[in-house]
Order: sequence, then C-alpha cells, then structure tokens
Amino acid sequence: MQNYEFPFRADVQGLRGLAVLLVVFYHCGLPLTGGFVGVDVFFVISGFVITGGLLKALSGDRFSPSAFFGRRVKRLLPALALLVTTTLLVAPWLSPIVSQTRTSATGLAATFISANAYLLRAGGYFEGDAEQNPFLHTWSLSVEEQFYLVFPALLAGLWWWGQRRGRTHQTVWAGVVVVFATSLLGCLLAAEIRGVAGIDWLRVSFFASPTRAWEFALGALVALGTAGTAAGHTGLARARHWFAPLGLFLIVGPAFVYSKTTVFPGYAALLPVVGTAMLLVEPGVLRRAFSHRSVTWLGDISYAWYLWHWPLLVCFRATFPDQFWAVPAAVVLSIAFAVISYRWFEEPIRSSRLHPALIGAVCVVVPSAAWYANGVVLNDPHGTDMIAALRIENQPHARRCATGGRLSDPACQFGVAGPRVALVGDSNAAQHVPALQRLADEGVLRLSVSTLLGCPFMEVRHWRDGQEHRRCHAWVQDTTEALLRDRPDVVVLGLATDAYLDQERFALDHPIHGRQSDPQTKAEAASHGLQQTISALQAGGIYVVLVDPIPKFVMGSTATVAGACSAAGVHLFPTVCAPERGLSDSTWHNAEAARSVHRRTSADRVLDLGPQLCALGRCRMWDGEWLYHDGTHLSRAGSLRTVQTFRDAIVGAQPTK
Repeated sequence: MQNYEFPFRADVQGLRGLAVLLVVFYHCGLPLTGGFVGVDVFFVISGFVITGGLLKALSGDRFSPSAFFGRRVKRLLPALALLVTTTLLVAPWLSPIVSQTRTSATGLAATFISANAYLLRAGGYFEGDAEQNPFLHTWSLSVEEQFYLVFPALLAGLWWWGQRRGRTHQTVWAGVVVVFATSLLGCLLAAEIRGVAGIDWLRVSFFASPTRAWEFALGALVALGTAGTAAGHTGLARARHWFAPLGLFLIVGPAFVYSKTTVFPGYAALLPVVGTAMLLVEPGVLRRAFSHRSVTWLGDISYAWYLWHWPLLVCFRATFPDQFWAVPAAVVLSIAFAVISYRWFEEPIRSSRLHPALIGAVCVVVPSAAWYANGVVLNDPHGTDMIAALRIENQPHARRCATGGRLSDPACQFGVAGPRVALVGDSNAAQHVPALQRLADEGVLRLSVSTLLGCPFMEVRHWRDGQEHRRCHAWVQDTTEALLRDRPDVVVLGLATDAYLDQERFALDHPIHGRQSDPQTKAEAASHGLQQTISALQAGGIYVVLVDPIPKFVMGSTATVAGACSAAGVHLFPTVCAPERGLSDSTWHNAEAARSVHRRTSADRVLDLGPQLCALGRCRMWDGEWLYHDGTHLSRAGSLRTVQTFRDAIVGAQPTK
C-alpha cells in the first residue's frame, strides 16, 4: 500500500472562510436566503481533512486513537465550553424570554454533543420559534463531533481488514463508498416519504448524523483520491479550468436561490456538497483567491466565529428590538469575540501540555455548572425583580396532554366534582387549560384534556408546508370516538381557525374541490369539516362550546412581541416588546372569516374572549403581568383572566342527554 501524503492546503482554509461567510450572511437576514448551505460545505471539508490526516497516520503506521481524540478534544471542546458557559450565564437577561427553557436544554445537550438529537425532538431548524434559541446552530457541531467518534474507528478497521487481505486501498475505498451510498439513499428517501407514519422524516434527515454522513464521506472519498503520491497526475487535475468555477457556482448559486421553503437536505443538498468536493479535488484558477491571507484568516477564525455569531445575533435582536444597528453591532462583536477566543483561548490550550482527559472533564463540568446556575435563576420566583416580573411561565399541564395524549390519561384529568368537561383542539385549546383547571380545583367541573399542536379539530384532511398531517386526522377521529363512548357533559373545542384560513402554509381538503390553499375555499372546507365534528358530538348528547380565536399580536418582518424580547429588552423598549392594540386592529388573522365559520356551525355556545381580554377595546400583552405566552397564545396569567367567562358558559350549559 502506498504512503499517503497530506500537506497543508491554504485554499482549504480559505474555503472554510467562504462557508462561514455564507452562514453569517444568511443569519443576518441578507439576500443569501440559502446561506445555510455553508454548513454542508463545512461537513465536506471535515470529511476531507480528517480522512487525509488519518490516511497519512495509518500508512506510516503512526495512528493512535488516543492521540487523535486528544487533538479533537483540544481543538473543539474548549471554545464550545466557553461559548455555552457564557451564553447560559447571560441568557436569563439577554436571550428571548419565551425560549429560556429550550435555550437551557440545548446548551446542556451541546455540552454532551447531542444538540442535534434534542433539537430534532424540540422542533425544526427553520421554524420561527427555533430562531429564538441562541444554541440552534450547535446541532451541526454535534453532528460533526459524532462523526469524529465513529468514522476514525471505521476507517482504521477497514485499513486493518484490507491489510490482512492484501487489498488495503480497495477495501478502504469500498467501505467509504458503502457509507456514502447508504447515507445518501437515506437522505433522499426521507425527502420523498416525509410524513409517513406521522414522522417528519425530512426533519430527521436534517438533524440526524446517519443521513448527513454522506457529506463527510464524499470529502473522505476526495481525500482518498487526492492524498496519495499520485495526486496531481489524475485526469481530474487536467480539468481544473472548469472544475473550480463550476464548483464555486454550485456552492454560491444555491446560497442565493434556496430558502426556508426548499426541501433540504434531500436532492437540494447535492449541489453545494458536490461543488465543495470539486473545489477540494482541484481549486485550479481559484487557488490563489482562496489562499489569500484575508480569506484564510477567516478560515482560521471560522470555528470561533461560527460559535459566537448566532448567540450574539439572537441576544442583540431580543435586547434591542427594531434597532437598525443591532445586527451589524452583533456581527462586529462576534468577530472580536472570535479573534479573542481563537488567539488567546483556543490556540494556547491546543499547544499546551494539559492532558486531553483533564480538558474534556473541565469542558463538561463548567458548562454543566452554568446550566445549573441558569436553572436556579429562571426557577427562583424570589430572584431578580425583573426576571420574576417578566418571565413567562410554561403551560402547566402535562406535555403529553398537548401532544395527542388520551383523554383517559390520569395525568390529563383534573377535579373530582361537577359536570364532566373535555377540552380538545390545537394549541389554541391548550392555552385554556389554566382557566379550566382553576374551575376544576374549585370543584366547578371535572376536566379531561387532549390537544395536538397544529391540528384543527374538525373532520377534514389538512396539509402543513406541503406535508399531509395524517396523524392529526387520525387523532381527531380517535378522540371523537372516545368522546362519543365516554359522553362528557360538555366539550370545549378550541382551534386557530384564523391561522388555518389565513396562512398559505396550511391547505384544507374541500369536499368538492379537493386540496385548497385559497382562504375563501378553505373557509368552506373548514365550515363543512367543523360542522361534521360538532354534529357528531351533539348527536351523542354532548353540549359543545366552541371558542373563537383570541386577539393576536402578529410578528411582522421586523417587529417583535412579548417573549421574543429579552428581559433587558422589555425594560429598554416596553412599547415594542409589550405593545397595545385595538380590538378591531388588523392583528387578527382573518378574524372575520374565522368568526363567520364558527357562527355557521350548530355549536351550542360560541365564546368570544376578545372583550374579556381587551378591556375598553384595548388589547394588552402586559397588564401588571404577562397576558400572552407569545404573540398568538395566552400565558397562564392571561388564561386565568378568562375564568369567569368559562364558568358562565359551562355552568349555564344545559346538556340534553
């Protein structure tokens, strides 16, 4: 087997600089709507560099697992630990209030290189509330670190097995090709089956290491083809005059064309990944540009800049809402932090004689201590006055009750006396749990809860972002059957009818015209489906209370509301973070159409909570306490403002059994 050489290539460092620029520009809101492909560029580079180094060590019989992992620990963990520790300590004051719990959990997950797994369960990368998490970007670091844990052992195993068979080169190639093909197939398949079995496979593909491994593997294949002694004599090298420009185009083009609505990774990821591989094979005419000191300098600080830019952007946006200078200031400060981290923290530790095991232990213990301190501040009601006053409480009912849990689940039942009341619907129903639970505690009623976020409780198929929500339809049918079997006295039905009609991301199945996204046609579909559900319940002798959507504070392109601000932001910009708007304001999502749909049904009672929440016609997010959990849902305090309205509706109900 030939000895592999793998000299340092300045152009690879410059390519890292390009990748981090794409990501930062995207996060800043510049026209690079697909700048997130910069992460894929990083993945391919990592596969290339790590494989090249491993091949060099293996061919010279110098590979040491302890030395390899020791270098990875010194290279990656200290900077990450510094970032996580600092962010967790300042998060209670500077990060968005509404994301505090998720921020804390993600920071801890990132410390244990599992941020991608946590974020996979918590929500998608492109969803609005995800952008308020200062640790959102750490998913890619966890994917990369997981690659470092598995791939070296795989490559060394292939090398050892190949040596025993006398076919080292072919064995290693075959093994990496299998990894590449299997992972790519899984990635592409996920884009096709997306909603099968009620699972968002595209989200799984985005966050999961196995469906991202093909990007690293392609970089590894390039290293296998170019790191040998014969590198530079292949036919690929002769094609450098068109390879380099085409590769750059395949990276930069998608950065301008792709967006949050692009099905990604899937087939769309092929372009930037292949483009990166082409530049790694032979940068050709672009070698000088990518090797320029200004570009390689960005590559040098790319890891630190990637770490710091996103938390600072999130915190600056939350603390200085609607201030034009907030984003530029965050970027400048992130560069400064990156330089400081790289020059006076990362490099000294990397070149130190400290044992990697000691460094690794410190990098776990210190951020974990910061996570604990973060939790103490957030959960102490007698803590800082500002935090105690501004912290928005999470919904108090069990999480499983809000994710399609059964009405019969003891954890979703409250109270022991009074008429039996079942609360069903989407998150706009879940927000009423505190009010109804208060009545249950007072002995006014016995409450059962089952809600499913983003699921309209009506007999109609619906699509979200082009994906049919099959689980929703099945849950509505199962819950309706359960209600008809159990026959509670009252069903309180809540749903965001305004959002389903107004937002283009939702489509409803019209009984005549099929799948529709037009608001007017969707209103007809909603009327038909909602009436079917209500009629079925009433036929079973159940009294139906239908709750109108609440007045909502809509997030505009630059405006922010309530929990999207930080505690400091609310203090500095109260009129922006806690606005007041008229009950007749356009902040309702298609309010008239939603009310019209509700009033065309045969519901026994339709509740309009607007007058209760908006005294004298003025809707407030803050009235001595937070009334809204976010721009479109009530907080616990806001829900409790509606107790009397629900009491009157339920006590006044006359079930006909």
